[in-house]
Amino acid sequence: MPIFKAMPGNHDNLSARRFSLDGVEVIVFVHGDDPATHGLSLTASERAVADLVEAGLGNKAIAGRLGISEPTVRKRLESAYRRLGVHSRSELALLLHERRGSS
Repeated sequence: MPIFKAMPGNHDNLSARRFSLDGVEVIVFVHGDDPATHGLSLTASERAVADLVEAGLGNKAIAGRLGISEPTVRKRLESAYRRLGVHSRSELALLLHERRGSS
């Protein structure tokens, strides 16, 4: 049974994206511009963090894997979100997943 949590704020320009990842059906709600219209121009360090987010790792695990601090992981994620026009880990993972599927 799906569980939905009400999102606060304005719901204008809200779209849903649906995908299956490792057999799990996921729906992500996206505000604003379609992330697919943004370029995937990330620095190597942002890309390393983003790839591990897509793989499902948390900030602590990413920091350990890359040998950096958790605050550095957060900063690189924030920068990647801005560059790609996304607002969450879920949107980031979805965008990367979609782009890999179309490559």
